[in-house]
Amino acid sequence: MLIAGQLIALCMLLLLQQLLPEAALEQWGWRIPCVIGGVLALSAFYIRRRLAETPDFRRLQTNKRRPQSSGTALFRHHPKQAPIVIALTAGGTLWLLLAWRRRGG
Repeated sequence: MLIAGQLIALCMLLLLQQLLPEAALEQWGWRIPCVIGGVLALSAFYIRRRLAETPDFRRLQTNKRRPQSSGTALFRHHPKQAPIVIALTAGGTLWLLLAWRRRGG
């Protein structure tokens, strides 16, 4: 899902670059993805607050047992895939930061 989010963000950028002149994009157009992201985040928060907890989670709460760390489980169950996803995400983020810095942002 993480890679899909980056691809959607890239498509949004390409769409805005095609629809808006560069001056408008630099002045106010960059706010459009931020507003969309904010609306999506608030929507996700609203939905999550109204979901019922799973029986397993409720059972863990009544037993006062702490669930296993998801980071530990991630590397235990996906020892090859997890570092690849982390490297791809970090590489994309680093590339974006370097391109932005080179541009003078």
